Amino acid sequence: MIKRFEQGVWMVRGGVVLALVLALCLTLGAPTAGLAADKEFKIGCLSDLTGPFAAGTAPFWHGQQAYMRYVNEKLGGINGVQVKAIPADCQLNLDKEVAAYKRFRDVDDVLIFFDLSSAGTAALAPMAKKDKIPHMYLDEPKAIFLKGNYYFGLVPIWAETGAACFEWWLKNEWKESRPPKVALLTADYQAGYTIAIYWREYLKAKKIPIVVDMHTPLKTTDAMSYVEALRKAGADVVVTGQTPGTDVVTIKTIGSLGLKIQVIQSIPSFLASDGLRKAVGEAGVGTLMGAPNALLTETDVPAIKLVHELWKEWYPDKPLPTMSFLIGWSEMSVTCEALKRAMKKHSYEDLTKDVKKGRKILKETLENDMRGYTGDGLFAPIEWSPTNHKANAQVKVIRFGAGGALDVMTGLVAPPPLKDYQRDSKWWDAQLKK
Repeated sequence: MIKRFEQGVWMVRGGVVLALVLALCLTLGAPTAGLAADKEFKIGCLSDLTGPFAAGTAPFWHGQQAYMRYVNEKLGGINGVQVKAIPADCQLNLDKEVAAYKRFRDVDDVLIFFDLSSAGTAALAPMAKKDKIPHMYLDEPKAIFLKGNYYFGLVPIWAETGAACFEWWLKNEWKESRPPKVALLTADYQAGYTIAIYWREYLKAKKIPIVVDMHTPLKTTDAMSYVEALRKAGADVVVTGQTPGTDVVTIKTIGSLGLKIQVIQSIPSFLASDGLRKAVGEAGVGTLMGAPNALLTETDVPAIKLVHELWKEWYPDKPLPTMSFLIGWSEMSVTCEALKRAMKKHSYEDLTKDVKKGRKILKETLENDMRGYTGDGLFAPIEWSPTNHKANAQVKVIRFGAGGALDVMTGLVAPPPLKDYQRDSKWWDAQLKK
C-alpha cells in the first residue's frame, strides 16, 4: 500500500524565512517554569540558519528545540534537570564550525554537541576525540570510522540512503536486459566527494557503468552543461548529491528537455522542504530518495503521534515540519534518553561538576545502554557498541508524487553492506586525496 504525504513549508525556494525562524527560536527556546534554573544539561547545536544548505538544515535546530521544550515542559526535565540547547549559526563555513566547537568546549562546557556538515564533522572528529567530547549526527566516514572516536552516527551515510533506493529501483523498475547507465552529479564539497567515492566503489562491484561523473557548484542558476552531458552519454539514471538549489535547477532542466532519466537523490533534500518540492514542480515527480525516519503520515508511530499532538497545541496556525526537523528531534531524543539512563547510575553532580567526567559517562552510556532504542518508532533501532558507533543504515524508499506528495514505497530496507576496507577512515582519506 502506498502512503501519501504532503508537508507544510518551512522554506521558500531554498531561502530561510528569517522572521519565522527567529520567532520559532524565541518560542522554542524560552525558559520553562518549574525547573531548577541552576541545574541544566548543556548541549551544543551546530546549525545552518542561513547559507546554501539552509533550506534543508535549518529545521534540524527547530527539531532539537522542540524536543527540548517537550522534555522541559511536559516531562519536567530529566529527573528535574533542565535541558539547554546552545546554537551556533555556521552558514556552511568550516571556520565557523571550528570556532563554535571551541566555544562549546572552552566556554559553554557542553556534555555533547550535534554536528552539521560533512566537512565540519570530518575536521572536528579528531579534535573531539582528543578532547573526549561526544558528538552526533550523520555517518560521515572520516568521523564514524576514526579509531577511538567520540562520534555517534544517527543518520546513515547519505550515499547509503541513495543506494537503498537504487537497489529497489533496479529490482522493481529497470526492465532492460543490460545494466543501466549511471551518471553522478555531486557537490564540489566534502559531502559530494564522499557520495561520489561511495557510488564509484558500489557500482564497480556491481559492474554497472558510470557514464558521467561531475562535481557541481554549491550555487548555480544554469545546469544546462551538466544535463547536456547526461543526454550525450545516454544516462538512464542520475544520482545526485548536490545542494538543494542545484538539485532543483538540474531536475527542472532535465524536465524542460523532455529527458526520461530516473533521478535518485543521495542527499534527500526533497524530504526536507515542501518549498523545494514546490520549486521543482512536476519535473520532480518520480524522484527517489531514502528516508532515515518515519514520515508525518505514519501516525501509528508513537513519536509521530506525539509530534502531531504537540504541534496542534503549540503551533496550531503553522504548517507541519519536515524530515530535517525530525532528524533534529531524533538527535535530542537520543541524547535526552542517554542522559536519563546515565542518571540511573550516576548523580547530576557526577555528570556536571567535572564536565570531562560527565562526557566520559555519557559516551559510555551511548555505547553500552542505547542498543534497540528507536525514539518511539521514529528511526531504525540503534546498534551502537564500544567498537561500533555507526548508524543503522536502514531507510524507507520514498518517491516524489504528483502535487508534491511523498509516496512511501517500502518499509525499512538496508543498502548493500560496506566492505571491511571501507570501515576505515584511512581508506576514505586516501580516496579523497586522489
